[in-house]
Amino acid sequence: MIQILDNALTSLQAGVCALELYGEDHPFVKKQFSTSAELLADILARAGEVRVGLLDDRVMLSDEAMPSSAELERTLFTWLRNHEVDGIVLRAGVTEKELRDFAAFLSSREEQPLFKSRHISLAVIACGQPDTSDRRFEDVELAHVGAKHMPGLHSLWDRMLQGQESDDAHLMGIAADLAHAATESRSAMLPLASLKRHDEYTFVHTINVAMLASALAEAVGVSGQTLHDITTAALMHDIGKQLIPQGMLNKAGKLTKEEFRLVQSHPSLGANLLLARKDLPDIATIVTYEHHMQLAGGGYPVLSRPRKIHFASQIVQVADIFDALRTDRPYRAAMTRNEALEVMSRSAGPSFDPALFDVFIDRVVGRTEENTVEPADEPQLVAV
Repeated sequence: MIQILDNALTSLQAGVCALELYGEDHPFVKKQFSTSAELLADILARAGEVRVGLLDDRVMLSDEAMPSSAELERTLFTWLRNHEVDGIVLRAGVTEKELRDFAAFLSSREEQPLFKSRHISLAVIACGQPDTSDRRFEDVELAHVGAKHMPGLHSLWDRMLQGQESDDAHLMGIAADLAHAATESRSAMLPLASLKRHDEYTFVHTINVAMLASALAEAVGVSGQTLHDITTAALMHDIGKQLIPQGMLNKAGKLTKEEFRLVQSHPSLGANLLLARKDLPDIATIVTYEHHMQLAGGGYPVLSRPRKIHFASQIVQVADIFDALRTDRPYRAAMTRNEALEVMSRSAGPSFDPALFDVFIDRVVGRTEENTVEPADEPQLVAV
């Protein structure tokens, strides 16, 4: 029973994450609440009632930890604690509408009475004291949300590279979760993933770029489906790197001209891969192709005539360069936040929109953690 309940709660959690981003009529949102309701109906028909609550930061059913305890504690139960409760009571007869109403309660940023319906109620269940601080929903930090999606992104890319159908629901869920983490609060720190091994760089970088791009897009007024599409595009922008020998991408020394030419082909390789797919938004292909092009011309791929760079590509490019400069690479040390901004400021204008960069500085950079790395030698604006 515990695994079925775990699946029901994680589906509910995914529905809450996606609700504000996509709207209640989106097929992904409907599917999550429908799945959760079906699973709960099966459990509660036999058990009558279940009580799930926090105990020492673990989500427990009676005396047994839920399989997805860590994920549920970071997200669903963090939202609950910000309403000064730490448990859910579910009773036989719970409906999909009740789950939707519960999700609306959790995602609301306004003061409101504690949620209660005929088959769902909230309570202090765990042995510890509830969180009675003044924090509101918009102040929640969704720690580690980026790192947890790295294996899923790796699997999605592998399927695409092999010409297989991608798991649309999985991709949509990753995009929704990252966009939610990036935009739910304009003051909370962005839970960017950390690089532990150089061979993880592409996936850590991609996850971080998706969150930074989501935060920047939201800061300039993008929302709803367009925000989701930009997040999805950011998740795809470097897929062409999987067609480049990894030893070349992680080479400690200077690349030869031929190696550099091959590395610079990754936008074209990635765009060609995505062009044949009908399961992705159009701007995913555009962003993948354009994310190294410069506003004033230059960059790569090299074109024979000027091209107007899509706004989504400009957003992803700013996020891409910032995260690349801030990450330790085999051929150079990571830069501090201020060093990265100084390098980028020298290229604002010819490379990317200065006004967009100003918004990035004002509304996004402050939500990233500072670091204490040594300054890089002769920093240059290079993000491959």
